[in-house]
Amino acid sequence: MSAGASGDVRKTGRLRPSDVLDLGPAAARLGVLASLRTAGWLTSSTLAGGRRIAAAVRTGESPGELIGAAWHEARGAAREALGVTDIEETLGRITADGAAGTPDQESVPESLRARTEELLARSARVDAEDDEAHPAFGVVLEEVSPDELRILRLLASEGDKAAADVEASGPLGMGSRRVARRRSLIAELAGCRHPERLQLYLDNLLRLGLVELGDEPLDEGEYDVLEAQPDISEVKEEASEGTRRAKLVPRRLALSDFGRRFCDTCLPDA
Repeated sequence: MSAGASGDVRKTGRLRPSDVLDLGPAAARLGVLASLRTAGWLTSSTLAGGRRIAAAVRTGESPGELIGAAWHEARGAAREALGVTDIEETLGRITADGAAGTPDQESVPESLRARTEELLARSARVDAEDDEAHPAFGVVLEEVSPDELRILRLLASEGDKAAADVEASGPLGMGSRRVARRRSLIAELAGCRHPERLQLYLDNLLRLGLVELGDEPLDEGEYDVLEAQPDISEVKEEASEGTRRAKLVPRRLALSDFGRRFCDTCLPDA
């Protein structure tokens, strides 16, 4: 703003049309619009600002009042454009709901300690039954299928069963890769209704810690029968290309200690 214009404003306290042009660089330095990244808001706010200045020129409004009002309007519009008000309202609701639904933090450790003391007291009783079922057995029964129980019963009654991976490799065993895993006849031997789901069953039994998959092989005859199965022969043939050859890698399916105790407790006829 020029010196003459500044003097007139200080004397009259009013904004003249020529003063608006002088205010341009100062308004730019405020940086109100620089931090706003929403193009639509910039367009609407610019038009609104132009109308605001035109009205101020007509009414002779004070420059200080104009800048102050413009700042508050820009700040409010920016918060709305950037979603700040919505975020604050959402956070307020979440905070209020969380505070209302938060359990007493002191009661949680107390309940855990009480449960621990109860278990220790039961273990110290001289009349406690030695064959009391492990509390996890009830959970296991909720997470196994009938076919998986048939597999467990077979392992408990007949012992470990053969399984095998199919591995393909180049000359001298270079570049070996596994093309099939845990192939077994255990589903058919156990009388599973869905033998095609064997890999899913084994995944679950291994997850629950009921079954172990070992590398110690059984008798060779067990794997000869397994290798003669059509699906395994097909996998080996597909994996054998050029100089690559596929072979059977012997594995063993067995009950874990936990799995055997589970079978002894929950499958007494196994």
